[in-house]
Amino acid sequence: MMKNIYQFGSYALGKPMPRFSLAHFIRKLMTAIFHEVIIGHSSFTRISSRFVKAGSLLFLMTMFVSHLAAQSSEKLQISINEEEKFQTLQVGDVIPEEIWELPLQMVNHPENKQVITLGDYRDKKLIILDFWATWCGSCISGMEALGQVQNKLQDDLIVLPVTTQSRERIQDAFIKIPLLNDLNFLSVIEDDVLIKYFPHRMIPHLIWIGQSGEVLAVTDKNEASFENISSVINNESPNLVLKADILDFDNDSPLFFNDKYGISSQLDMQSVFCRHISGVPSSQLIRKGSEINRYLGLNLGFLSLYRMAFPNLPRYYSARIECSEGIRDLYLTSVNKTNAEYLYTYELITQNVAINRELEKIKEDLDFNFQVETSFLNKEKECLILVSLNDDQFSRQAIDDVEVVPVERFVNKLEFEKKIPVLNESNSTEIPSSIFKQASSGLDDLNALLFKHNLQLTKGIREIEVFFIKEVSI
Repeated sequence: MMKNIYQFGSYALGKPMPRFSLAHFIRKLMTAIFHEVIIGHSSFTRISSRFVKAGSLLFLMTMFVSHLAAQSSEKLQISINEEEKFQTLQVGDVIPEEIWELPLQMVNHPENKQVITLGDYRDKKLIILDFWATWCGSCISGMEALGQVQNKLQDDLIVLPVTTQSRERIQDAFIKIPLLNDLNFLSVIEDDVLIKYFPHRMIPHLIWIGQSGEVLAVTDKNEASFENISSVINNESPNLVLKADILDFDNDSPLFFNDKYGISSQLDMQSVFCRHISGVPSSQLIRKGSEINRYLGLNLGFLSLYRMAFPNLPRYYSARIECSEGIRDLYLTSVNKTNAEYLYTYELITQNVAINRELEKIKEDLDFNFQVETSFLNKEKECLILVSLNDDQFSRQAIDDVEVVPVERFVNKLEFEKKIPVLNESNSTEIPSSIFKQASSGLDDLNALLFKHNLQLTKGIREIEVFFIKEVSI
């Protein structure tokens, strides 16, 4: 019996605990003690011996309960400390000392350091934490501009990029992304702490920290100009536009639907069009159910919204769109694609509506709100045409040992670079990546490279599908 009791008690000493409650354990232990002491032979020696054993068990039980109580207290304290440790820091808050001393993993440190602390830069008049990721094009382009500002103000300023991505992912990106390779900036990597003090939904996300340790501002990259940064360093107060992400924004909830009168079951179609919603990242969402479908374009540009109505709308659009200069300047120039003033939100919710009618509704709504008329028509246009020099596919011997990309990617990149429709009429499905990287080169240089692989670019007239945008008066 005692052997069974001690086996039972041994779970408190670090072995896996079965799934039962503390009360259940104590009840079982007390029952065992009762049976050990009371039930059995009544001789004084046996009872005395059993009381000694029971006393040992009671001591074990006391120690076990105390241990559990201590563990519960410790876990509660850890939980409280975790909540306090990661309390969000706002503008005006002072950086806690533990953040200054926090070890931060690094890449590309000029002194080859693998770990630094914020405290290493405490002598700077301004620290800017720049949260970024390798997939964020605006983050990378913003770093180029910030790097130039830091070079001019390096005695007073440190810009410290911060990412949650792994060392391997970052190092691989520095190799594969030319601009990253050229910039070769240092960065905090594998961060899982700073992001909790400064939570956000959109990047780039910039935290401005003054020499006193105060959080001076939280902005996007547009505020990080040489003039604004210089003003902050000189203890002036520039009129910065603060960034305020809506952390609890729910993409799965309708934007502006309040079913106060219980009419949702009668809903056929509901659509919403509005301007940029501050604090929410751009995204596109299509949810299709058995009866209810939802289309959401959140903070998108003109053409990105129209792709919900025309899924085949070309991404490299300049050469396949015809419109007035006014429309092109207003909606299609690259400088406006990320400017909040030229971003819009559209939502369509339908119930038991055919998909072709849904797409028609999206087009109708967008046309009405942008005051345009859109359509696809066939038209003859001058094109660049990729052709094979003979009927055979290009020589595999010349390409077997090199990295390749799909020809379609090469064609798309050419169209983007040359601003002319590009068609693939060759027999090829792949092309060396070395040629792909030269897509911005002159036509003669490209053909010299393509010739080695039985390919050539020629100009010709072809009938292609063109997206027409016409201004209308409402």
